Amino acid sequence: MKILPAVLTVAALVFSPCGAVQASSEMVDRILVIINDEIVTESDLNQFLYPLYTRLKATLSGPELQAKMEEARERMLQQMVEDRLIVSAAREAELEVKEEEIDEMVDDMRKKFPNQEVFETVLREQGLSFKKLREQFHDRILKRQMIDFKVRSRVSVSPADVSEYYAAHVDEFEGQAEVRVRQILVRTGQVRSEDTARTIAISIVEKLDQGQSMEELARIYSEGSEADRGGEMGWVKKGQFMERIDRELFRLNEGTHSDPIKTQLGYHIFKIEETRNPEPQSLEEVKDRIRNFLYQEKTEELLRKYLAELRQNAYIAFKD
Repeated sequence: MKILPAVLTVAALVFSPCGAVQASSEMVDRILVIINDEIVTESDLNQFLYPLYTRLKATLSGPELQAKMEEARERMLQQMVEDRLIVSAAREAELEVKEEEIDEMVDDMRKKFPNQEVFETVLREQGLSFKKLREQFHDRILKRQMIDFKVRSRVSVSPADVSEYYAAHVDEFEGQAEVRVRQILVRTGQVRSEDTARTIAISIVEKLDQGQSMEELARIYSEGSEADRGGEMGWVKKGQFMERIDRELFRLNEGTHSDPIKTQLGYHIFKIEETRNPEPQSLEEVKDRIRNFLYQEKTEELLRKYLAELRQNAYIAFKD
């Protein structure tokens, strides 16, 4: 199930309570794009990009960081253009924002910081005054109101829509296969060498082949956390373990065991005690999930059309 692409969602003012980036005092405030009688400048864009840059810089550097920022820059600029178009349309529709709504958003934002002093420091570092902050929140509310008015209010999902989707995608709601598993783990590393562990694991498999109890052998040999329970791991769903273990567990038949499987912990031996395939989820069980998905999908489609209409009727000029 999909979510609305970032370029179509209403831009939110982003802060980082854990550490902001110092805005450059020598920022060149050149015009990047003209939208009707409004402009987006370099400083407008950078105010939104600074927090993202901070997060990316913590894990990336060099060309990789630059590539990510260029990608984010283009995406954010397109989003800001669409946000300006929506706000402009909201003003033409004479939508209004109450001061109390802005006060509430400012208070909610302030609560994300340890104290008032830190909050004010972050605002200064990002080149924002309280007046500018309130203006941004004002526009944010206008955007939300306009999307509610032009898009969400026109979206509906009927019971028939839900039933049709369920019938056409019933495979999405099938119960996941499960197996009840026992494990014997022979550890490597500081405990013993890999060769010794593999030899022990192979000897355990031979004992299993001879008909000895997996439960008893687990109590004797296993070094897993479930050894005291005879290796009992309970019910395991497909996809719960790493791929090679998962593949082996759901290849085995009920009552059979695996060969030793090597991981960073050591050698694992699994036995399948039981298998079960739960019944598909009923329409009643999943109807709310389907309704939410269809609502989101229809909202996305209508929002795309609305933004295309705004663009078609607007003057937009990107500057080199």
